[in-house]
Amino acid sequence: MAVRAARWALPASALACLVTACGTSGSTAGTSPAGPSAPASTLPRAEGTLRLLTRQGYAENTWVKPFERSTGCRVEVRYADSAESLRRAASGYSFDVASMPGSVAYAVVQDGSARALNPALVPQRASFRVPFRDPAAGRAGARRYGVSFLWSPRLELWRRGIRKHAPATWAPLAWNRKARLGRVSLEDTPLEIGDAALSLRKLQPALGITDPYALNEVQFTAAVALAKRRMHLAGALWQLPGDEIDAFSGGLVDVGAGDWYTASQIRDQNVNVGITLPREGAPGEIDLWMLGAHALHPGCAYRWMQYASGARVQAQVARYFGATPVNRGACAALGSAACKALHADAGGAFLKRIAFRHTPVENCGGGRICVPFAQWEQAWQELRSS
Repeated sequence: MAVRAARWALPASALACLVTACGTSGSTAGTSPAGPSAPASTLPRAEGTLRLLTRQGYAENTWVKPFERSTGCRVEVRYADSAESLRRAASGYSFDVASMPGSVAYAVVQDGSARALNPALVPQRASFRVPFRDPAAGRAGARRYGVSFLWSPRLELWRRGIRKHAPATWAPLAWNRKARLGRVSLEDTPLEIGDAALSLRKLQPALGITDPYALNEVQFTAAVALAKRRMHLAGALWQLPGDEIDAFSGGLVDVGAGDWYTASQIRDQNVNVGITLPREGAPGEIDLWMLGAHALHPGCAYRWMQYASGARVQAQVARYFGATPVNRGACAALGSAACKALHADAGGAFLKRIAFRHTPVENCGGGRICVPFAQWEQAWQELRSS
């Protein structure tokens, strides 16, 4: 299977398979860039055009055309897919609204590519599940920069041929060195350091880690050390799900982290893979809609955020893309099988075990000083070359 740049539709059979498979189981505080202007207090008029920067699969004609007809906003789409490619594209394109992973959302603000928005102009947020109404990834101090769209976890994946039962912890990513050498799949992102810190909350409670993506120097050093052990076992680094799917289907790796979509696609390659939520919890990624720093069409941008926040559209995108909607009402449109497969009906106990990624910042709240994202990026590059 070739490396894919985009996700594709999940058939009903794959969604049904995931229903049983899944059963195995802070704030970006700091100084907020002012932006070119204060957020709008009322909904601007529709300007007739919307420049959209997003992932492939987020702007299909099935739901874009009805938006154009109802608002008069003609949509121009530019695509990118990985977190870093979206961030780079944002710096070189005068977009009105962009979908951005929470892991790099505030970095995009710091780059000068996005500006604060007024979340009150997207009243559909009231129908979101509680963790997604005002996520840490989309705020800095009193300012708000993002509106939640879809989310996905990074659950533990393992090849059932190497063990019958689900791993209880994330340990296979870092220990049993001889057996796992070169057989681990890791996401190619500095946030892997935070994912290691997530495990350290249980492994080394004396470190006092509360938010794995807001670490002081001592916590960061320990997390880098654990990430280094994981990197030494890595046989594949991936930025797009297709890369990890290929690594499993090609027999290169036995264990990694991914979402329900990834597990489904690996199984479609006749690989018996399990998926589970370890006892330490798991990372999660929220995709946010962000307003361009130099948006020429903010009226159409806010109308898109309203439209994309509705239950019906979220269900359409979730079914096509394979991620989880944040609007509580989406389950009715998805149907019970897809709703359960994507954990769109997950209770608070499940969501509390997910640590949602956000951009690490220096002034991390409560008077704390944390390691800034630039240092995470440097450390990750050193790990990749070690």
